[in-house]
Amino acid sequence: MAGVASAGTVNTLANVNAPADVVFGVTGFATTGADMAILGLLVTVHFSDGSSSGPVAWAATCGALCGQATGTAGNGTWSLQETDDTGTAGNAFSPDTSATHPWTLTNTSTNLAITSVDLNGLTLIIFDRDLNNGGLTNGNIGTPGTSVGIDYTFASEAGTNAPYTVNVTYSRILQLMGAPQACAGTAYAGLTTAVGCGDAWGSVSFAFSGPAFIATGGGGSAIWRFFQDTDTVGAPEPLTLGLTASGLLALVAYRKRRAARHSN
Repeated sequence: MAGVASAGTVNTLANVNAPADVVFGVTGFATTGADMAILGLLVTVHFSDGSSSGPVAWAATCGALCGQATGTAGNGTWSLQETDDTGTAGNAFSPDTSATHPWTLTNTSTNLAITSVDLNGLTLIIFDRDLNNGGLTNGNIGTPGTSVGIDYTFASEAGTNAPYTVNVTYSRILQLMGAPQACAGTAYAGLTTAVGCGDAWGSVSFAFSGPAFIATGGGGSAIWRFFQDTDTVGAPEPLTLGLTASGLLALVAYRKRRAARHSN
């Protein structure tokens, strides 16, 4: 396949803690591409001419367990898609090196490059990291209610301009309401849920800093695949009481545990 490369570079920049996301608790750590449509993920794509897509709602329109956001880009289109549980990994002791379900960003435009992408979990989705990759599973959990996370990591890429380089920024650290709880695991020693454990975030953004992420006539579409785990958060009791019955049923239907996923 012309233009395929496997040396994409991911640089993780300093986190932006404030403002924090303060939530009632984490209610599920298995979230699929389709789940994120129900939970309200928003995607904003920024382009080389200074314009942007504006917030685009994630939609479950690409098959079972799949979700995506799409839009126009110059003389072509862009899309971001993910299928199945975002946090599945073949090795629970090293999730960052064994993740199995990537997100895929595609740009078919030959006259407008994508410069950056913002993923906003709003109030029901968090981005779960693994801050102790290679250690024991029980040392990696961090925020109570989460499981082993997966950092934003490179999966594969394609296009004449590959290999690409992206700079990743996590923002809106997750904090829990109520009495402070100790963060789980040695990687989070001394931290509590009142200040945030540092493994769970409300937003993640990534920007291309090397060759332009743009399609070319001879090389086809620009494609960037990456891994990033997502979890589901819950609403505090006053908000929960205000939810409709249908809303509750939808959330329950899409809330599942990930107990067996790392054993597959």
